[in-house]
Amino acid sequence: MLGRGSGSIVNVSTMAAGVCMPGLSVYAATKAALESLTRTWAAEFSPSGVRVNTMSPGPTGTEMSSTAMDEETIAQIAAPPCSAGRPSHGKSPKSSPFSPPAAPAS
Repeated sequence: MLGRGSGSIVNVSTMAAGVCMPGLSVYAATKAALESLTRTWAAEFSPSGVRVNTMSPGPTGTEMSSTAMDEETIAQIAAPPCSAGRPSHGKSPKSSPFSPPAAPAS
């Protein structure tokens, strides 16, 4: 892709990277690392014409997920992301997980 000067890399993440759910610490940490890698690759490869994005589909209603999640877990999924020392993403149509933070108001 770099040699051609074009291409696209799509990494698949999950909402678990930004939602606090008991029992998912390792899974969420690996997906959060993947999202960080995606942002870094986007910064490194975009000057060469290679796009890098993350797709994070929401939960899918399957027999497995319905038996694996109780009502409290389902409520947590529907809740806004937990604070990780930064504002939640996606609250404004002008923001995305890959947008730089807004400048502080003077």
